[in-house]
Amino acid sequence: MTTSKSDTTRDVTVQRYNPSLRVAWDDFVRSAPDASIYHGTWWMDVVSRCFSHENVSLLAWDDQGRIRAVLPLFRVKGWREHRLVSVPLRDQGGILGDVAGTHALLREAVALTGSNNCAYLTLKQGGELPEQKEIRENGLIPFSHWVTNEVALPLALTSNTIKGAALRNVRKAERTGVTVELGADAILAERFYWLFRETRKRLGVPTYSRHFFLTLATFPEQVKIILCSKDERDLAGAVILFSNRKAAYGYAANSLSRRELRAADLVVWKAIHWASDQGLTVFDFGADSPLQTELIRFKQKWGAQPRLLHYYYYLHKAKRIPTQDNAEPKWKLIRKSISLLPDVIFDTFSHWAVKHVD
Repeated sequence: MTTSKSDTTRDVTVQRYNPSLRVAWDDFVRSAPDASIYHGTWWMDVVSRCFSHENVSLLAWDDQGRIRAVLPLFRVKGWREHRLVSVPLRDQGGILGDVAGTHALLREAVALTGSNNCAYLTLKQGGELPEQKEIRENGLIPFSHWVTNEVALPLALTSNTIKGAALRNVRKAERTGVTVELGADAILAERFYWLFRETRKRLGVPTYSRHFFLTLATFPEQVKIILCSKDERDLAGAVILFSNRKAAYGYAANSLSRRELRAADLVVWKAIHWASDQGLTVFDFGADSPLQTELIRFKQKWGAQPRLLHYYYYLHKAKRIPTQDNAEPKWKLIRKSISLLPDVIFDTFSHWAVKHVD
């Protein structure tokens, strides 16, 4: 543990997370209005179980025993160098807390990057960190590239908020007998995995494992799986992640089969409708590259509004910010090559690649 003088009259102590602190951590996250879905210990469990990243998360306490800030943080192994990431695999996370706690955790995370000889530190804050002076003094580099699209809930799901073409597509799917299933169990997770794998291979993007989706299904309080099918064939689906009164369109999949039935639109409609009925306040479509204009248009037709995400990097050994935007034209040939890989090689490559993704 380390102790530093806070911006108030009290000292702030920084401590490494351990399982005995789970309840206190989650209570703090639930009470924080700015908490993301991925600040909870449940997401720590998913990351640890499925990707073997070392959990080096941090908490800041004051001398009255109150948590002032938390930082979900993992050491991600690279094939040459390691890095610290908050949080891996998702688009938001970062330090959550008041100014004093944030400063203490920021300083500790920078120090931990050096003592672990990591290439860099990534804080996926979502919003901007307070006080630019503290950012500069700790050597953090602001970086804003990714854009998320969010629907404010509860929402009147009508043509006043959702574009008419989207509603017509939903009605067509319903009229032609596309069925919808929603739940969180191993059977739905298995079916979604195969549809997701088909989608990712077609796009030339590494897939997550069957084990990953089966693990997600063990968290029914944070995960729901939606599948749309016709004549016993799954056509489209999504994994919805939810916590802290927010929902995220975490993972999406669709088949090339029977696309004229508009099952993908029905999945989105049911997902937003379900989130609104649950009393959640935000439906987050997740981060995209600004180059993914077609995908962004698809999300905004549901009434979603764009929000720029704010990341911060501390470069210890790295020479530049490690952008990983596979929507850039230079990735087109690589993605095409990946899509043509034999299934066994694609699966082996995916297993290796996703363990190295920030």
